[in-house]
Amino acid sequence: MLIIKIADKFVKNFHNKISSIFLFFMLMVITSYSFH
Repeated sequence: MLIIKIADKFVKNFHNKISSIFLFFMLMVITSYSFH
């Protein structure tokens, strides 16, 4: 159970990092398109 909890927390943190990077990338793409 403990390993599953740690793995679940790690997956959530990893997913949050990927989501924030993806959102930042999308924001950069949108701003670059709006400037063109």
